[in-house]
Amino acid sequence: MTHQAYAKQIDRLKNAYGDKNYAPERIKTLFTRLSAWTDEEFAIAVDNQIAKSRSAPLGEELLEELELVRKQKQADYYNTFSKINNPEELMHEAANVNQTADPEFVKACIKLLADKNSGKISMKQFLEGCDFLDDTAKKIKKRGWGK
Repeated sequence: MTHQAYAKQIDRLKNAYGDKNYAPERIKTLFTRLSAWTDEEFAIAVDNQIAKSRSAPLGEELLEELELVRKQKQADYYNTFSKINNPEELMHEAANVNQTADPEFVKACIKLLADKNSGKISMKQFLEGCDFLDDTAKKIKKRGWGK
């Protein structure tokens, strides 16, 4: 963690809980204990502590919060990674989020992928289908959607 980011977050804690809780010696000691964490992780941990803690969070509370932040970050990473390994799930999620895509086009992409994964079509047929869908998407984009 950088000194500048640490100082900014300590200022936020001082504003929320008062200067008396963060004396210079405590600030120095805390930095030694917390410096291995990233700027982003520490900022999130401070956000969380300000939101939920009635009293000034010190070393142990901040370390516990940082552990929770890192665990959530890892869970998010593994969740994303599992979707990369399961492109069908990723396509379904994209279909639910992307309101600009034609629903029938998205269904065609999902069906093509499902057929390939189930063995109904060969890799060659899958790639031909992908090329066809890609060419169709380019044509639609070129002429303007819905025009």
